Order: sequence, then C-alpha cells, then structure tokens
Amino acid sequence: MSRILTLGAGNMASALLLGMKDKISSFYAFTPSVTKARELSEKMEGKLIEDLKDSPKGLDFIFLAFKPQQFEKASASFKESVNWEELESKPVIVSMLAGTPLAVLKESFSSDRIVRIMPNTPSLVGKAMILVLFGKGVSEEEKERLSEMFSQAGKYYICENEDQFDAATAVTGSGPAYIFEFARQMALYLEEKGLEKKASATLVKQLFTGSSLLMENEDQDFETLRNKVTSKKGVTYEALETFKRGDWQGMTLSALENNFQRSLELRKIALKLEK
Repeated sequence: MSRILTLGAGNMASALLLGMKDKISSFYAFTPSVTKARELSEKMEGKLIEDLKDSPKGLDFIFLAFKPQQFEKASASFKESVNWEELESKPVIVSMLAGTPLAVLKESFSSDRIVRIMPNTPSLVGKAMILVLFGKGVSEEEKERLSEMFSQAGKYYICENEDQFDAATAVTGSGPAYIFEFARQMALYLEEKGLEKKASATLVKQLFTGSSLLMENEDQDFETLRNKVTSKKGVTYEALETFKRGDWQGMTLSALENNFQRSLELRKIALKLEK
C-alpha cells in the first residue's frame, strides 16, 4: 500500500488513479482550480490539498498529471512550497507528461528516483495499456509496488529507454485516436447506405469489441486472424486489395513514424537543445 499525491486530476489521470485505488493507503490531490482535485479526492476517499504548503510528509509517490507546457511553472511552485531540496526522504516522481524525458525530470527534481508513464484513454474503462520507463534511482521494491498498482488499472509494459518509450507511445498512447477515426469512417459509410446513425454506431462498436476479444483470446497472430476472414476473390479480399493499392500499410507506418519524430522534437525542446 502506498501514500500518493497527484498534482493534476484530468480525466485520464483520474481514471488511472481510481483503477489503482485498492493499492493506495493514503491519497491526496491538488489542482490550482481545486474543483477537479476535490472531485477526485472524494472518489478516492482521500484528502483535498488546497495549498501545496500543506502537502503531507512521508509520501511514497508524487504523480505529475498536468499539461507538459505547465511543467516548469508547476514543478517550481511545488518544490518551493514543500522545500523540496531540504527533504531528507524524497518520494518517487511519476510523470505522465508527454515529451518530457527522464533527463529533464532528473534535473528539475535533483533526483534519479523518477518514472515516466504513458497510459491511454481505455484507462477510463479499466483497460489501460500503460507504458513505463524507470529512472535508475528507483528501487526494486518501488518498481514492484508501482507495477502492482498499474496492473489494477489494466496492463503495463516496461520500456528499456526513451526511444522505445516514445515509439510505443505512437502506437498505444495515440492509437485509440486512430481506431476511433477508422470507426468513424465505417459508421459514415453505413449512414450513407441508409442506416440510421445510432444503428451504424452500434454495428461498428460491436465489430471492434468482438474483434478485440478475438485477438485477446485466440493464440494466433494478426495475419492468421485476417486470413481466416478472407476468401480468395471474395468481398473481404476485394476490400483488402483496395487498401493495398492505396498503400494502407505504407501510410500507417509513415503516420506512426511522424508521431515518433514529433516526440523526438518535443524531447529536444524539453531538453532545451533548441528553441
């Protein structure tokens, strides 16, 4: 069981923390506007922190769950309020900030006891895919405690380095948007063919739900599963051939690479290597 303070309480952070509730012994939440922190602290049966100077001692983990562009101001305010540099026992910093590498966190908090995580929006339904990158100063016992908490909210994957973390983010972190966009397009097609909007959405939602469960439960690779739906010269084959002619795979790989390259740009900005 762990004592946790979250600085920020957005939808995804709140969903993740609520999923980990059973592994948290004491919970505290702070947001400048107070409102979201109050809502989350009530749901977590924890305590609202209205002034950072009232932050509790003896915390195990501090979650950074605000917007990346707020990092410099928010972290400086927190460190000043709790007299960070004078703390004898510093909690582990767990950052959910996109494009903010371990090196920046380490420099800001003068500590290597830091962790980067990247959940995704399925956290809202307890089906998170959480990417994790541990700093060198995090103990094995702390890693185990965090892993136990993450497993309560979904699944997690421990990355080896920043490049792996950012590349995986292009798929799992941003991936729900790609899936929702494909779902939107298929529902639009059905509407254009005369189906009602609600019926179109129901058909597409069940398609994705059923296909996801099949992928999860069948011990077969994606290509095999695809081929089981595809008869030579059949209707599914014709659709897949259309995708192939449009270089769907090339477009997908290019989109993911552009996502990854943008992460690298944000990392450089965060490291102050360029303006």
